[in-house]
Amino acid sequence: MARQWRKTGLPFRFKPANRIVDAPPAPADTAPPRGTATLAKLCSLVVDLIRGKRVWVSTEEREALSPMIDLGYLQCESGFQESSTHFLCHCSHPTLFEFYFFYRWLPEHGQRFRPRRELSSQAR
Repeated sequence: MARQWRKTGLPFRFKPANRIVDAPPAPADTAPPRGTATLAKLCSLVVDLIRGKRVWVSTEEREALSPMIDLGYLQCESGFQESSTHFLCHCSHPTLFEFYFFYRWLPEHGQRFRPRRELSSQAR
């Protein structure tokens, strides 16, 4: 008798994680306020969008992705309220979006996300 994993070729049962939520993420009172979107967070959102997931993005992240929204690669809907700070986005053209983000947008806008060196008060 053959084992189940031999039929699929995987040693485990694959069950993809479903990170789609109906409500935008609740603001964490304990976390410090985030001034701008980080490049790591933006890239993880882009990867989820390319994989076909619907993700919630903040206002700063939506502004960073606005060229792709203008081209029609992304569609964003506001949350439950008109003055929502999070937007539910999905990708309509994953391949074009992936190419545009990694080969066009990121080389031009990547310097915005580089960490700035702060001069210490005891500089020599």
